Amino acid sequence: GIAELIESAPEPHRRAAAKLFLRRLRPLLIAIARAIRDDADLDLPRLEPAIERATAGLEATPILARLAERIVERVRIGAKLSTPEGYRPGGALADGGSLGWRTRFFGPLRTNFTLASANLRHAVRASAVCAPALAATLIWAGPFSHWLVMTVVLTMQPFYAATWQRALERIGGTVLGGLVGALLAQMATTPLMQIALILPLSIVGFAARQVSYGFFVACLTPLIVLLIEVITPGHSSWEVVGMRALFTILGGLIAVVSCLLLWPIWEPDQVRKELRRALASHAAFAEAALADTAPPERE
Repeated sequence: GIAELIESAPEPHRRAAAKLFLRRLRPLLIAIARAIRDDADLDLPRLEPAIERATAGLEATPILARLAERIVERVRIGAKLSTPEGYRPGGALADGGSLGWRTRFFGPLRTNFTLASANLRHAVRASAVCAPALAATLIWAGPFSHWLVMTVVLTMQPFYAATWQRALERIGGTVLGGLVGALLAQMATTPLMQIALILPLSIVGFAARQVSYGFFVACLTPLIVLLIEVITPGHSSWEVVGMRALFTILGGLIAVVSCLLLWPIWEPDQVRKELRRALASHAAFAEAALADTAPPERE
């Protein structure tokens, strides 16, 4: 690094050039430190003159020029990423440009349009399973048969373990919430009482959705039971609970079995592949970063 160059370089002009570079770099680093302290955006165009002054005259010292180039490159990247535009696709490119619309549009398609992609397998699997399920509910139509397709769609996930967990949460929450909903429907005998129970169930359920999906479903099911009692009175609350539990269990089983049999992706295999890819990327980056770094020449 620069400290080693200053301490060990035998040539006085190299040590002098490194010290001059550090003195010129000082106000630039102070500006960056203040921006970090104040959580402010860095104005890269205003920093460019200071960067040019700091790197001026380093061509005569190639080792120092390479070190300064890497420092300046990281300063520019940091300044670019300190602005909202820097987080957009291609926003942190060194030349200030952005990725073309073809790359932004066709890049994800090329990446995912392969059977190795979990997203494509999930899309094909969902289509292959949901289409027959929807056809069955249309042929054998019933007032609550649409719950089967909804359960399959909402339960099925790209990975088997996630689908299994979602199925357990949805089935358990539906059964528990159905029992609560039936009891509440028996106690709330007037529309006003039923509406009064709907409001707290909605608030608590949707507030807990990001925390626990099972608890959200446990609040959603009695909410649906009470809504049916208000909108279409005449259905037995126990009938509604039984039909919802039946279609939820069937839909959960269909989702789990389909993820098990149709183009499954197992998480351990994915983790191993991603780990190998990450290690290869880090190795390539380290090799590229160290390729131009050479120890100071001793004469």
